[in-house]
Order: sequence, then structure tokens, then C-alpha cells
Amino acid sequence: MKVIIGSWALNYADMGNREPKDLDIWSSKNEEIESSNIDSHIIPIEILKLIPTIQGTCVATPNAIYTIKCSHLGWDIKWEKHKSDVIYLKARGCELIPELYSALVKHWE
Repeated sequence: MKVIIGSWALNYADMGNREPKDLDIWSSKNEEIESSNIDSHIIPIEILKLIPTIQGTCVATPNAIYTIKCSHLGWDIKWEKHKSDVIYLKARGCELIPELYSALVKHWE
């Protein structure tokens, strides 16, 4: 299972605020992806199953991206970018997915 997240997913949903620099993919297993423009990470399948996708695709919904961004705020990794994205997405009506948020924060710990 894999899910496309990040700015590429937001642009796909017409909610982007910048041009994507790469394609962010979360998958349940290590998949050989040979491209300098793909940022791939292994995430537990239990978490991937909590990520809603745009119908008929493997692209995360804007609410899922918002929740992922919120889950990153407890750590100082690209903090200003994540904060800016959270403010932008909240202003456009995105809502937190509590079960996904809790699972992600526990995973990041």
C-alpha cells in the first residue's frame, strides 16, 4: 500500500500553495524507486490505512495532509514550513483527523 502526500497531493486537490519540489510517497514496504525527485518513507500499514485518499487514487486528501503537517509540529524538522502550511490549510477549511493524528504522533515519538 502506498499514499502520495505533501505539496504534490495538495496541488492534485487544487489546494496547493507552492510548486512541488518532489513527490512524497509513504508506503508499507521498501520499494525501489529510482528518481532523485521522489522522497519515499516506510510507514506502518496500520497508519497508512487511516489516511483517507481522493476517491479512485492513492493521493491523500487535504484533511489528511493537514493532519500530517499538524503531527510534525512537535518536532523541529522544517518547523516553519509545516507551521505555514498548517495555517494555510486551516484557513481553507481543512480539519484534523484525530485518530490519524494520534497514531502519527505516537509513531514519531
